[in-house]
Amino acid sequence: MFVTPKAKGMFPEDHPLFYGVCSGLAADAVIVDFFAKSDLLIGAGFDPVESDKIWHQTMKLVSIAPVTIAAGHYRPPLELTGDVTSSLTKLAERSYGPFGWTRQDETAFREELELTLRGHSHPAHPAHPAHGLSALEVTRCLRDLFPPETIVTTDVGSIKSIVSQAWRSTQPLTFLESNGLSAMGYSLPAAMAAKLAMPDRPVLCTMGDGGFSMVFADLETCVRRRIPFVTVVYNDSALSLIRVAQERRGHADYGVRYGPVDFAAASAALGAWSRKANTLEELAAAVKDARGLDVPAVIEVPIDPSEYRAHAAPSRFAR
Repeated sequence: MFVTPKAKGMFPEDHPLFYGVCSGLAADAVIVDFFAKSDLLIGAGFDPVESDKIWHQTMKLVSIAPVTIAAGHYRPPLELTGDVTSSLTKLAERSYGPFGWTRQDETAFREELELTLRGHSHPAHPAHPAHGLSALEVTRCLRDLFPPETIVTTDVGSIKSIVSQAWRSTQPLTFLESNGLSAMGYSLPAAMAAKLAMPDRPVLCTMGDGGFSMVFADLETCVRRRIPFVTVVYNDSALSLIRVAQERRGHADYGVRYGPVDFAAASAALGAWSRKANTLEELAAAVKDARGLDVPAVIEVPIDPSEYRAHAAPSRFAR
């Protein structure tokens, strides 16, 4: 079972049959290549608008959705339109199979996914973050520090790619993100809205330095209106997703790096509680302190972007 980004939490990601988040996130190439080995894909409520690739057109996919996913010249081999819950309930009454993957297939996929998320595609070429923390490890650390009912928002860029893949959502409607790469700066106002709508729920906002730079003045509104939640800024002093895209196209690294910005100090100047965390232990301590406050809190974490190159590697099967 895979989910798309907008469906995170609909299927508990601690379930043994959960494999990952598809449609354009970190290590998507590994997932698409795994799809290509299947005889049939079944999309339940799948909307191709969520995918940045066209594997749904080049692979055999059966669609079960409220409306048709046919568009232009594309027609799915088979589709069932109507109420998705009723359709799945009826289909579940029938017997199928056995069509399971072998244990060897499952293990090989999970190992390759983990390897790629850690920033390398072969054990002989590991990535060792040298100028900051691993974005993967920071995300997993945050997951362990917050309860399951936490509402998480994430932003556009490399931050979305890794947080959406690595954050383990176990409850519906607890993970908020914009579709595709639509709007940098989304995560902060989304967190504000989530906290206003559900004040008794913990809220975590994850942002890259680029997106946070665009909207952090809204912290003053959070301070003035007493909207308390925790924001963690993944700071690598660059627009890393664009930098990786430039590299893949053979272009020079141009216009995507900038000098050091003290986001913790800037946040404090707006009245927020803030800290810098240079280790996972410091991050854990800062989160513990921040969660006990009744004011907005910002934790800045230096990130080594070396993992991002492997996260965005192209698939052999999707264009």
